[in-house]
Amino acid sequence: MQKINNLTGLRAFAALLVVIHHFADNEGVLPLGIVHLVDNWVWGVDIFFVLSGFILAYTYLPSRSVTFGWADYRSFIVKRFARVYPLHLLTFLLFVGLWFAAKRVGHEFAHNEVDYTARTALENVLLVHAWGLDKKLSWNFVSWSISAEWFAYLFLFPLCAKVLSRVSRLSCGVIVAISWVLLCVYCFLFNDGDLGLTTFGALRIVPQFLAGYWLFRLLKTWQPGDLAMCFGLVALLVLMSVSTTLPFLLLPLILLVIAGLAKGGAIGNALFGNRVAVFLGEISFSIYLIHPLLQIGCNQLVRRLHVPQSPLVALVILLVEVAVVVAGGALGYFLVEVPARRAIIARAQAWRNRAVEQAPVNPPTALT
Repeated sequence: MQKINNLTGLRAFAALLVVIHHFADNEGVLPLGIVHLVDNWVWGVDIFFVLSGFILAYTYLPSRSVTFGWADYRSFIVKRFARVYPLHLLTFLLFVGLWFAAKRVGHEFAHNEVDYTARTALENVLLVHAWGLDKKLSWNFVSWSISAEWFAYLFLFPLCAKVLSRVSRLSCGVIVAISWVLLCVYCFLFNDGDLGLTTFGALRIVPQFLAGYWLFRLLKTWQPGDLAMCFGLVALLVLMSVSTTLPFLLLPLILLVIAGLAKGGAIGNALFGNRVAVFLGEISFSIYLIHPLLQIGCNQLVRRLHVPQSPLVALVILLVEVAVVVAGGALGYFLVEVPARRAIIARAQAWRNRAVEQAPVNPPTALT
């Protein structure tokens, strides 16, 4: 299946939005007055969720005639596990190591919004820490979205493959719209109107993953152009950069951006399909998972250096920190993510081949 470079570049955009959001408010650095500007940039995660539904459908369900049986599901889960788990486990273990090291030297490694306990550690290992089991984030706090993705792989993707694939595009769109409205209503009633569910990320991903699948089917007949993509991107940036009471527009705007980029076009290719953007998109998963660790180190370094607080110095520091994160993401991608994924898939294939070889062969039935 041919890779859509523009959407790979969009992954880089989404990851860097989250990184800049987290680094813009580093301790000891005057944050350029942009803290409130980037407050909603954590919604870059929602771009990932919609992209996930779209790309997985594009890769594994190229047409409605494709059957998706138990063997296909098993192969799918192995590949997704190999894709997300090794780096998740490594970053989790590094956080555990930091916690023990800090405790040994008497440093308080704690945060009011992050829980470091044995229970949450087990939940992280099992990748269920964003399934509504806790009220706080834990350990590598950004990995809640990986837990939500794992929920989608286990339950939402087979739902798309076996159920939604049997209904019309219109019916599928209605289901997506209803699920999105229900999520917005839930957040309005129980989460102060904030759509940024994290500890219950499994709920947050449902309408967005399904919307990505629906968009994949819709684009078989709909041909949006550069104008639609540009309008969606500008509107999305405005929505993510200002205080707004219209968060329910987030999903439609993300769909508009992805639709424009998926069909190509000069502007989309220039912004997201260039070599730099595509490379950053390839390593975006590592950038995303590794950046909290690097943020801790950068915070400590800036604090110890007593950096003067000025907008220019803050801008330089922010750019340097982003460059450090990109370098760390590249190392994580080439040294951990790719080798581990290949090793797991190769091992699974070897087990499958061995099982086939050892399967008993039924003797021919004697004619009577």
